[in-house]
Amino acid sequence: MPNVRKQSSFHRERVQNEAASIRVRSHSAKCKNRIHHINIEPQVNSFSAVFKILDDRKEDTVEQIQFDYNQRIFEVFEPYLRIRGLTINDVQFFLAGSETAIPESSGAHFLAGRTIYVRDVWVFRSGFIGAKFKT
Repeated sequence: MPNVRKQSSFHRERVQNEAASIRVRSHSAKCKNRIHHINIEPQVNSFSAVFKILDDRKEDTVEQIQFDYNQRIFEVFEPYLRIRGLTINDVQFFLAGSETAIPESSGAHFLAGRTIYVRDVWVFRSGFIGAKFKT
């Protein structure tokens, strides 16, 4: 009987080794077809900003604004608003065709290639929306 046991254990080991080598080969074949790195940064890293009558100008001002991938909206707009003597608390951000304000803490990369309207807060709090303030 000891010979039979040795023979069956040898056979069992050989079958296990073959199965393991098949698993390794199939795994390496799958890995060759997989994409190992995906670049999720947007190709466009700018958007158009329309400043709706925020300062003494009678017309809207349109600017092309560049941003880094990890910036927030308030970080992107801060220098442009500072030039006009405003802060983030004085304005609201809207997408073209939308009446819902965008939170200033949202990521700028989600808005790449879009048109953003920057409007004065007091206009919406007072309830007056004239024709010149519509998008």
